[in-house]
Amino acid sequence: GLKEIHSRDMYRDDVIMMHHGLELRLPFLDTKLIAFALSIPPMYKIVGDVKKAILREAAMELGLDHDIAYRKKLAAQYGSNFDKALIKLAKKNGFDKKGEYLLSITDRLIL
Repeated sequence: GLKEIHSRDMYRDDVIMMHHGLELRLPFLDTKLIAFALSIPPMYKIVGDVKKAILREAAMELGLDHDIAYRKKLAAQYGSNFDKALIKLAKKNGFDKKGEYLLSITDRLIL
């Protein structure tokens, strides 16, 4: 969950970005924003079968079309085909799994 994201994902992602000369920016992981989001009562977050209801309504108030604000969530790595590219890259470099490939990159950068 949110509490483990820094130790589980952030370090790995930051190392990979540094390897490519880029800086990772994650505005939605701002501690004040997270504290605010966690303080919102659950009844405003899930309404019926709609998750992130308050966020979707805010998006519509800012002018986003209903279809966009209420579309089904799809993780960025799948929606952008980034995940497929990682799998191809892993296989090209002799790995069966993308996780093993990513760990090999991290290990090379740390050592």
